[in-house]
Amino acid sequence: MGIGHRFYFVEDDDTIHRFPFSRYEKLIRSESKERIPKYAGKRIRGAFITLQLEGKKPHRILRSAYPILTFDADGGFDSDAFEEELRLAMQTLPPIVITPRSDQVIDAQHHFAKRRYHNEFTWKPTPEIEKRIYDTIFGHKTY
Repeated sequence: MGIGHRFYFVEDDDTIHRFPFSRYEKLIRSESKERIPKYAGKRIRGAFITLQLEGKKPHRILRSAYPILTFDADGGFDSDAFEEELRLAMQTLPPIVITPRSDQVIDAQHHFAKRRYHNEFTWKPTPEIEKRIYDTIFGHKTY
C-alpha cells in the first residue's frame, strides 16, 4: 500500500478539473515559472485529496482539504497571498503561556485568526461537489 495525492480545480460552475499533482507542486513554488493564464487575477477553489493506494489504484481517502488559491495577473501562484495565508495560519495556534495570567483575561486572538483563516483561505464543498470528486477518484463517473 502507498500514499497518493490528487488535486482538482473547482470552477465557478462547479465543474471539476483534475490538475496533475506534479504540476501543482511546481505551481506553488515561489520561484516557479508555471502559469495558468485562464486563472489570471482570480481566486479559485481547489480540492487536495490524500489517498491510500493499493498498487496504483485509489483504495481509500485519508484526508481532504479545500483551499482557495490566489493567482497573480499572469496566472502564476500569488506568493504574497500565500505568505499572508501562512502568517494567518501561524496566528491560529494558541499562545504559549510562560507566566500565569489572570483567570479573568482570555487570550482569544487565535480563535479569531482561525475563523478569519477559514473564511478567507478555505471553502466547504457541497455534498454534490464532494460526491463528484469522490466519483472521479474512484472511477464511478466522470464529470
